[in-house]
Amino acid sequence: MALMEIETLKKAGTCDIISNLPQEVIDTILVHLPIREAVRTSILSSEWRDKWLTISQLRFDESITSSVARKKKLISIVYAILLRHRGPICRFELSNHYSPTCFDLDQWIILLAKNGKIQELSLDFETGHEGFYIVHSLLFSCQQLTYLKLSNCLITPTPIFKGFNSLTSLHLDQVTIDDNILESLILNSPLLERITLSSIICYSFLKISGPNLKHLELQGNFKDICLENNPHLATVSIELFAETKLHARHELRRTCNLVRVLSCIPSVERLSLSGDFLKFLAISNVPDSLPIRYNHLKVLELYVLNFNNLDEISVAVSIMRSAPQLEELSIWVSYCLCNCWVHIIF
Repeated sequence: MALMEIETLKKAGTCDIISNLPQEVIDTILVHLPIREAVRTSILSSEWRDKWLTISQLRFDESITSSVARKKKLISIVYAILLRHRGPICRFELSNHYSPTCFDLDQWIILLAKNGKIQELSLDFETGHEGFYIVHSLLFSCQQLTYLKLSNCLITPTPIFKGFNSLTSLHLDQVTIDDNILESLILNSPLLERITLSSIICYSFLKISGPNLKHLELQGNFKDICLENNPHLATVSIELFAETKLHARHELRRTCNLVRVLSCIPSVERLSLSGDFLKFLAISNVPDSLPIRYNHLKVLELYVLNFNNLDEISVAVSIMRSAPQLEELSIWVSYCLCNCWVHIIF
């Protein structure tokens, strides 16, 4: 319900119907308003002056500030709300083209960690003149987190950090993280079901292993990858941007990357491979088919398949031969100087 509708009810003499609702119902109404509108309800009456102070979800997006001048006030707005807020904060979301300072981000995380109830945290911001933000150590004490999204930052948890016990969804965008730290974070967050790593900067070996992992979306630069021990992984999307020649590291490897990597996801239902990942899978001798059967694979997407490269074609054929239940095939084909799109539904 928008603020204007509440004001209309007040003029009609029915505002008490809303004002006398249980606080949890009022909280639900305010949570579904943009934060700016929720705060403005304080002008309705003395009864409404402090009701917004207890809402459990705080979302700061483009609805807060639209002009460049007003965007500069975002930091003071966030501080004002966090410092005056009473009660639990279950969700905190910052999603806009803002560049808060590292100090400000630290202070917000400290306040949220001390609140002790944060379950969903999304910090999607642009880097300012200070460069990458080093995530404050108190974030790793928030064991009640179920959803975590971070962007444009450096993750260096404390040595005692072992993972998030309640985390089910992890999103990292343009994040720099040591491969061992990432492996430990995923392995020690046993409830993880969804992982999205976008433009991830991982320096060497990327290992992803989750007993409950169902969805994986990976985009970035890495030298090697391992997907062992993911028995329930159903949706996989991998895009590789390789900065070095892919064969240099693997020329002595006896096992084909296709077999080594993709034989570990027998439950996959949707598989999307793009960028240089097809080249990576084609390293070493590609078999006619994989040693496992993708009995659940229904959708296969390949971008870009180079028809001038027989090894890449062999990768595509090998996967298709191992997927007897395949229903939909999408291929972006590169041939000489021409590109074309092929979409097949069986």
